[in-house]
Amino acid sequence: GSLALRALHDSWMTKGMTGIKQPTVEINFGLGGIYVEEDVGNYKRDSLVWGGLPNLFWFANRSNRVAGLYASQVIPAGDPKSIHLAQEFIKDVYQSKQI
Repeated sequence: GSLALRALHDSWMTKGMTGIKQPTVEINFGLGGIYVEEDVGNYKRDSLVWGGLPNLFWFANRSNRVAGLYASQVIPAGDPKSIHLAQEFIKDVYQSKQI
């Protein structure tokens, strides 16, 4: 991959948003966010994900017909408890659809 894509894989942002420590699968950028090309962390293949201040996370997956938004009012960005809650929420959304 390109230098930019390798930087994306090594980014704290990628680690915080996907819930994985070391990206080993295809993660790329889309026009709206990080595009997950294979199952990774709590995200399923073909997910578009993003997040920001104050610990907001959203995801959408057209092939599985599921989307979600986790919103908090917690600063600083990347708060470990908020990231954990967001990842649990994402996992629960997929489980509720039995995906």
